[in-house]
Amino acid sequence: MLRVAIAISAAGGAFWSSQDETGAPKGVAVDLARAFASDLGREAQLVAYPNSNEITEDAVRGGWHVTFIPMDALRAEKLDFGPVYNASESTWLVRPGLSLATQADVDAPEVRPIAVANTTTGRAAAAFLKRTQVRGYPTMTEIMEALRTGEGDAFAMSRDGLERLSHDLPGSYVLPGRFFEA
Repeated sequence: MLRVAIAISAAGGAFWSSQDETGAPKGVAVDLARAFASDLGREAQLVAYPNSNEITEDAVRGGWHVTFIPMDALRAEKLDFGPVYNASESTWLVRPGLSLATQADVDAPEVRPIAVANTTTGRAAAAFLKRTQVRGYPTMTEIMEALRTGEGDAFAMSRDGLERLSHDLPGSYVLPGRFFEA
């Protein structure tokens, strides 16, 4: 049995897995997990987490054997990484009713940027911002609620995931450009 850690989110994407109508995990990381396990002649056991930080932290407890998450310097201190399998760019999903046009517009004292706590994208957003600070949330459910209620103004994540999430939040939009590329 090969235990493969995956992060579950409605966003889906190259790193996040979503769920089908039965609740079963699906997505790029799930497909990679099954193919990798098959190549090793083993069965994949998917171990689901609400975010990639929890995947990183559970590595030291031996909760899984392999995962497919973005690399950054902090994670590289705890995990070994193989070759990059996806290049992505991170930008912002702007909540309905707010008018931001550029990446620079997010970096204003009155804007409340948010991200998944303790993740590569969250750290990159914090490094990008000079005049405001990113607030971390542990789950996508909490992030979407913060955008719906106006507690958060702009959510940092990979563009592919944000484009899917924008459909679940009518009136929201994804900013052009990027603040981070991995």
